[in-house]
Amino acid sequence: REPDKSMVQNDIGMMFDRSIGPMLSQWNLFCEDWSSTPSLSYAVGLVTSDVSTLDSFDKWVQDHKGRIYKSAREYVEARLFKARRGPDLSDDDFETLKSFVLDLCQAQLMKEATSGVHYDMHMDADEFFNKKLPKRMRRAFRENNVNVPEEMRSTPEMVQKCCAYCGAMDGSEGPDGTMVDLGKCTGCYSVRYCKGKGCQAAAWKTHKKECKKIQRERKAAAGAADVE
Repeated sequence: REPDKSMVQNDIGMMFDRSIGPMLSQWNLFCEDWSSTPSLSYAVGLVTSDVSTLDSFDKWVQDHKGRIYKSAREYVEARLFKARRGPDLSDDDFETLKSFVLDLCQAQLMKEATSGVHYDMHMDADEFFNKKLPKRMRRAFRENNVNVPEEMRSTPEMVQKCCAYCGAMDGSEGPDGTMVDLGKCTGCYSVRYCKGKGCQAAAWKTHKKECKKIQRERKAAAGAADVE
């Protein structure tokens, strides 16, 4: 049974292919890059099952090679299963990443279901990827205790939410079982580090130059304001 292509729905497959899949390389999981040819999700006939779950059989996913997957979960799990694992990625780490990805996808579906407003990524993809997805990523990082990759730590969406050195999310569970608590750098106040974990001391060699630059700029701005 071919999906009705006139009924494009909330596209979890596209979200994975364009944003989540490429990001996973930071954790030594390498998915084939389909960002330029992402999959599409379709409603199949009358929607009768719970569309707020990844297991909904009323939403099928078709990849760019024409293969059909009968739920968003089936598609995402297939993409993860076929991904190449780096030598440092253990089975436990893979399961953690899998949970992280599925939670992030589920968060998107639940957002639509609870708000009662259909969100069409095809019509407004920029707003989703630039504003809505980062918020759900932060939640997924925190709830799955996954550290933010280095390339994302200085982004506006993450810089005040995670440790600038190790990437641990504020409020997540650390390796020792305690809750991660972040504190701002007392020099520049622009980045945060895990309290009592030695992260700030370990990062000082690379952060020192930027920190002092920010302090000088702040001091100069304050002096200019006093003159006025």
